[in-house]
Amino acid sequence: MTRTLHVRAWGPEDAPRVVCLHGVTSWGGHFAALAEVALTPAYRVIAPDLRGHGAAPHEPPWRLDHHLEAILASVGEEPACWLGHSFGGRLALELAAAAPELVQALVLLDPAIHLLPHVALFVAEDARADRSYATLDEAVERRLDESRLLPTSRARVAAEIPEHLVAHADGRLRYRYSQAAVVAAYG
Repeated sequence: MTRTLHVRAWGPEDAPRVVCLHGVTSWGGHFAALAEVALTPAYRVIAPDLRGHGAAPHEPPWRLDHHLEAILASVGEEPACWLGHSFGGRLALELAAAAPELVQALVLLDPAIHLLPHVALFVAEDARADRSYATLDEAVERRLDESRLLPTSRARVAAEIPEHLVAHADGRLRYRYSQAAVVAAYG
């Protein structure tokens, strides 16, 4: 049985749909600025947390077909514009191939369509490392440092980070994603 995903939505329910699929280690809330600043109220923006990420179930399976089943079960099977970033781009492309009638337009942002084996190994090994922080400020600084090539503001990162981190038993803050799901995606 397919478990549904946690879904965030912005804009009027009767507006044309834009479904946004995030990359590994991210979450649906990452599309809030795009939805709030650029797309609503003209569009209904729908952004699920993919399996193993955010508030979605973290248990396997994490195969592409299971991701697609969970996405469709969660956002519905009405035609939409599909926007995918990185791994989300791969999923959007797979959906377009499997169910072209659901895709009015396809926007792929740095899609992870084919990774060279040595690159996939490097990023999968890197994803196994513990990413934890003592404070929110430390997490914000790290995110800004990692994102220095992307135009982003400290205020936007500081607003988003608290929703994407959770405190663990050891008192450290960690992102809400399964490291195993991330490593599996690079496979």
